[in-house]
Amino acid sequence: MPEELTEEQTRAAFALLRAESLTHIRTPGTAEALRTVRRRRRAGIATAAAGVALALAGSAGVASLVGGDRSAPPPVSSTPSTSPPPLSTAQLDALASEAGTALGINSIDNRKRRSEGKGPILMSSSGPILRGGPSNISGTGYNENKTGVYVLEILCVGEGALRARFWGEPAMSGARESRPTPSPDSPDVRVPCGDHPTPVTASVRAPWPARVYVSVEADPTAVGRAAYARLVRVP
Repeated sequence: MPEELTEEQTRAAFALLRAESLTHIRTPGTAEALRTVRRRRRAGIATAAAGVALALAGSAGVASLVGGDRSAPPPVSSTPSTSPPPLSTAQLDALASEAGTALGINSIDNRKRRSEGKGPILMSSSGPILRGGPSNISGTGYNENKTGVYVLEILCVGEGALRARFWGEPAMSGARESRPTPSPDSPDVRVPCGDHPTPVTASVRAPWPARVYVSVEADPTAVGRAAYARLVRVP
């Protein structure tokens, strides 16, 4: 049978029980204060998280821009053209006049040429080289040329070079006559341009009623920078 406690021992036990219980009992405002602290803590964490997210988003945006700048192609720099500018109209006309004078076609006097033992000039032309040059095809059926031999003389004043083709063929009618084609064995000569050029010559045989044709083309370096003169004569 357990030993009975005295009155003093009973009071001491209840006092100890109350003291221990007080350590587990919160005052009426404690719970509310703790809830407030929790709310503030959650709000602070959320705010901090939002700030971190914004910072990360900003960093990503900057990284994206930097990445875009790195991947973007460099600006294309325009390289200035090294080709010289074309001459003025007055300058080209002066070159054409010089070319005609050098070839002797500015004032043709076939009577004088015959008296000097030279063959008459049958056709001639001169002019500046524009848009690819003086590509032209001409024909003649000069029936006083008993031998049927014709001579081409051509020169170029300025820069670049020309290509001249000279051939004879029977006279044709219709569209073919307006654009004949040189034969493979016809003369095909290169005419260099210069300040004091020497005429380049070629000859073909085209007995009457055959005609002779000339085609002149310029290389790109001569366009707008040179002029030509050419003639077809009897030997």
